[in-house]
Amino acid sequence: MEKYAGFWIRFVAMIVDGIIIIIPGMITQSIIGVLLIIIKTNTLFSNVIMFISSLVIPWIYFILMTHFKGATLGKMLVGITVKSEDSQKLSLNNVIIRETIGKFISSIILCIGYIMAAFTPKKQGLHDMMAHSIVVYKDPTAKHSTGLIVGIILAAILPAIAILGILSSVVLASLSSARMKGNDAATRSQISSIAPQVELYYSIKNSYSKAVDCNSGVFADQNIQQIFSSMKNKNITCFAENTSYAISARLLENEASFCLDSGGTKNAGIATSDGSKAFCSPQDPAIRVNY
Repeated sequence: MEKYAGFWIRFVAMIVDGIIIIIPGMITQSIIGVLLIIIKTNTLFSNVIMFISSLVIPWIYFILMTHFKGATLGKMLVGITVKSEDSQKLSLNNVIIRETIGKFISSIILCIGYIMAAFTPKKQGLHDMMAHSIVVYKDPTAKHSTGLIVGIILAAILPAIAILGILSSVVLASLSSARMKGNDAATRSQISSIAPQVELYYSIKNSYSKAVDCNSGVFADQNIQQIFSSMKNKNITCFAENTSYAISARLLENEASFCLDSGGTKNAGIATSDGSKAFCSPQDPAIRVNY
């Protein structure tokens, strides 16, 4: 006869699973964070990727462990397992329903879906009912005091691990933001340093010379090319007509662009030309700019 696992034994198992997930989760998110910094993604994209990874890792763990082993490591520790309502192995479809839609709904209703396991006849949470599953003791006659004690000890250290994870995420986010701000400041400074060279060229040639990229016209000047070659930011747009020029660079933060032109613009914008005049086209107002 099946012996249903109550709320508290399942709670201890969940805490243990949480600790197990945190460690590889922190490692994975740290690696993802470093990669995002290296490829210089914007803050919003980085936050979205980090959020998605924080959801995917637990789902993979719970789905695979429940499907192939019938229990997560936390459940194994306290001697409980997940089965179908007729005491058979739970199908993959029902495992997915239980661990995704079921647990999502159980969570968003103030975790009432989990608390229901303390009051229903078969100790089922809402996610169990949706997946037609039950959680039972693997061996109804055995005592699992050792696993339960270990689980309680692990549960006691969870807050410290959680705080460490939060601090790590904050530090990574701060480092990423600081690096982007530093790179963007360098880009604005380097673009601004091109202006005297462009004006020197004009004073000699009496023209900026037509350019449709950063390797022609005035921008082919040796001194200007040296500035370009020293820039880490290679996402640059250049235009020049006989009496006007514009140059802009895409920044890392907020998807903004910094633009400089012969009309005195030195602000948000994108270099463009109408065929007779080169100028800074206004930045898309939907993009927030802080300079």
